[in-house]
Amino acid sequence: MYKISQILQSSIVDVVEKAAINESLSTELKIYQLEQNFEFTQMSTQNIQRLIHTMKENILELSQYSLQVVYKCKQKLISSKLLTKKINNYQRLPKGELGQSIELINLLQNPETVAIEHKQNISSFAKQ
Repeated sequence: MYKISQILQSSIVDVVEKAAINESLSTELKIYQLEQNFEFTQMSTQNIQRLIHTMKENILELSQYSLQVVYKCKQKLISSKLLTKKINNYQRLPKGELGQSIELINLLQNPETVAIEHKQNISSFAKQ
């Protein structure tokens, strides 16, 4: 009977030790999984922050480009309006004068000169 009692005690101790080891391993595995999840979350957060930063830079770059396009369009519109005004002024003049016709042709081929003349007219008017 004594031997049976010792065997039972030994078996119980073995079972308890194995259960403790299993529980310990299970706990360590859970801790490891939590650490991995935390690291993944941190990496995801950093990636999202980088993505947001890149998107902000791209939006800023696009808005600057858009402003440049708008500015160039305004310049072209002003140049076009001035050219139209010059053409209308030439159409009011008597027809058939060769010098005016040549000047009008040059003007049509070079609309930038209209903008330059307009700037000069404005600056001379401002000085007066």
